[in-house]
Amino acid sequence: MTATFCFWVLMLASTLGRIKVLGLPIGVGYLIIFLTSLGLFIFNSRAYCLEIGRHRQALAISITLLAFSLLSTLLSPDFPIALRYYVRLIFYIVLFYDFLFILSIQEKKNKRNKPYSHQRYVLDPQTSFLSSWVSFLLLLSFLGIVELFFPNSWIFTLKYPSFHPRIGSIVQNPNTFGALMVLGIVNAFYILKSVVKKSTSKLTWPVMMMFLISIILSGSRAAFLMLLLAAAAYSRKGKMRLLKQAKILIPAVLVMLLIMMLSRYPELATGDATAFYKAASYFSTSATSRLHIWLVTVQEFLKSPLVGQGFGIFPEVISLQIFGRSGMHSHNFFAEFSVSLGLAGIFLSAILTREMIVNLPRLPEIVTYSLVIIFLSQMVDFFAYDLTFTASAIYIFALANSLLESGSFANEEKTEN
Repeated sequence: MTATFCFWVLMLASTLGRIKVLGLPIGVGYLIIFLTSLGLFIFNSRAYCLEIGRHRQALAISITLLAFSLLSTLLSPDFPIALRYYVRLIFYIVLFYDFLFILSIQEKKNKRNKPYSHQRYVLDPQTSFLSSWVSFLLLLSFLGIVELFFPNSWIFTLKYPSFHPRIGSIVQNPNTFGALMVLGIVNAFYILKSVVKKSTSKLTWPVMMMFLISIILSGSRAAFLMLLLAAAAYSRKGKMRLLKQAKILIPAVLVMLLIMMLSRYPELATGDATAFYKAASYFSTSATSRLHIWLVTVQEFLKSPLVGQGFGIFPEVISLQIFGRSGMHSHNFFAEFSVSLGLAGIFLSAILTREMIVNLPRLPEIVTYSLVIIFLSQMVDFFAYDLTFTASAIYIFALANSLLESGSFANEEKTEN
């Protein structure tokens, strides 16, 4: 199995996490990931183990996370649910090492076939899959637009509940979808501008517009804000003057906001007063509900502060008890970890955050942007229970880990400077 083929199998399988067949207890996506991981290990067992051993810090964090999670699972008041989510965590960690191994395969291949200098970023062993990943996100964008016109198609009805006219049922919800589209537009812009310079004029606008339309149709406020921050960061990097930034960004923001509101509340176009009231409360309602959820999170954390209640308890038990429906989450990475693992969760999430902040300057620009977008999206939401978003985030984490371990990119940049 080639590295690129395995990468595509793993990413496509992530969209099938909730689809179950033949009475299997796990989704088809998890089964495909398991079989792919098993194949990678069986045919490359020695190399796979060596690659795991090469990343000692990541291995130590993985073992610690699994150990604390197992303890929380065993002591959970709802053991069957916690156990099911613990198995899901194992899949996530295996997926992380799959991506590390796939990157190492590409690294060995590229050492034998040195790339042309102008293609260094595409064919570099650590960043060679960025274009494949962006293509995968572009496929999700296309499916999202299809959902707008055919919301009752089988692939959407088999997954999450529809939020039509908002799009994003292919993943957890429109907010998750919007965050993925922001990652797509940022990485696509990097590849088209920095790498595929000859075809930029033909590809840039169609690709950018497809991602942009998907962000607008998702109606995600968090995605909208992250896109604005990314645009500001890019313009600052290009040394664009502040006044010029304002002239470009402010009208773009207003136009996007108007289109987003019209897509969510089409009756605004008719001048309906009720629609204007709904639109005005669009942002304030979300902020109020999140504050309420975070207060509930603190209360639930205090019920079991040492070991937590186990993963999956908040969306499947606490959500049902407090909000009257399952599926709600704590809308914050740290909050979810604190309820799930107690003080150990806070400790582990603090370590992960510290490692990311400390190592950001050592990473290439595009990986830094992607990590920051993922991190910011989890400050006001929690997407780790969605296999598609988590697979993309795990790929970026594996890419960053591989870069830090090899140090090849940093050395190249120093040579160029």
